[in-house]
Amino acid sequence: AQAIVEMAKSGHEMPVSLLLTVAAEPKYRMIRRGMSVLKFRAFDDSGVCEITFFNQDYLAHSFPVGSTFRFYGKAAHASACPEEGINALDAVIQLYNGINAIRQHVPNDTQFHGVITNGGVAANIVPDFAEAQFYCRAKRKATAEAGIEKMIKIAEGAALMTGARLEHFRHEAAYYDLATNQALCEVFVKHQREMGENVRPAGKGNGSLDLGNVSYQAPCVHGWFGFEDPNLVVHSKEFADRTVTEDGRQMLKRAAATMALTGVDVITDPE
Repeated sequence: AQAIVEMAKSGHEMPVSLLLTVAAEPKYRMIRRGMSVLKFRAFDDSGVCEITFFNQDYLAHSFPVGSTFRFYGKAAHASACPEEGINALDAVIQLYNGINAIRQHVPNDTQFHGVITNGGVAANIVPDFAEAQFYCRAKRKATAEAGIEKMIKIAEGAALMTGARLEHFRHEAAYYDLATNQALCEVFVKHQREMGENVRPAGKGNGSLDLGNVSYQAPCVHGWFGFEDPNLVVHSKEFADRTVTEDGRQMLKRAAATMALTGVDVITDPE
């Protein structure tokens, strides 16, 4: 409402687009890929782009590459005739352990994290299929891609050791590092402080989102708003519960006002 009043006073007019995105949880990953393509096209003619995120700390942006590794073995009774089987889960475990072993031999900003998404169907059956998904995250694309190549070689070794057949692929589009527009950031931060937000430099943690891709097509800023509670952990149930309290609603209002007022300044001030 405050932004509308300011716009009315200025006499300026400019179209504003509001794009809604889905959550970051894995079950929405495929939706996000489709939406990303649409969003990038929508941003082709944009002047500037803004987004905000709730967290306990200001995160530095990184470049994540996600890969799925599937191993195909041969089922057999795990007690009666295990020698007839090829254990696909063993291959996944070797992959997991191999990735853990290289953590000290990659650049400091490189991170590996993953989960086993399929480990077999029953304890008395040699698993003939197993699957794991991993991310390699780094500050720059080239570093993350090099980390993925290391993971692929480990997976190939795991397949060779166990006799399983390997299949791997990228399970989602890569998110680029964020190219923040500094002039836009300064305006955004000014309004954050006016809203009473404690603005501070990014912490040690890393995060990523598809705004990084957009930032290569249009000037962008990504703001952070937090609860100032060090005991809250992002992506936890406790954090989610806090967002629907009165504190969460007030924080949402501050974030919306900051974005709106930043937009007004962009439209009304050519400098």
